[in-house]
Amino acid sequence: MISAEVVHNDITFVLCQGTGPDSQVSRLIDGYGPGVAHIALAVDDTERAMAELKEKGVPFDTSVIKGPGLTQTFTSRDPNTGMSFELIQRSGQAGFLDDNINELFSQLEESGSY
Repeated sequence: MISAEVVHNDITFVLCQGTGPDSQVSRLIDGYGPGVAHIALAVDDTERAMAELKEKGVPFDTSVIKGPGLTQTFTSRDPNTGMSFELIQRSGQAGFLDDNINELFSQLEESGSY
């Protein structure tokens, strides 16, 4: 995957391009077309927010992924649009950590989300 970040004030857009037909990004586009893959929502407590949403019937494709200063989780993709929501809690970490990204893609592969 090739990616680039576009930042404006408190909003960050991450643009992604698959590097081969079997990459997760390429498979997502094949399945749903180009567009927004997910929207990240800042929360104060990722685990609590996930539990509250699960109680309301919201399905998740990942467990809570933890790294130094960063925890995140992803809802299941909408079957029509392919879009999901990310719940993200930051405490000092501004960017994204390679270990978190690797764990995310591993869990998404296991859940068949792409």
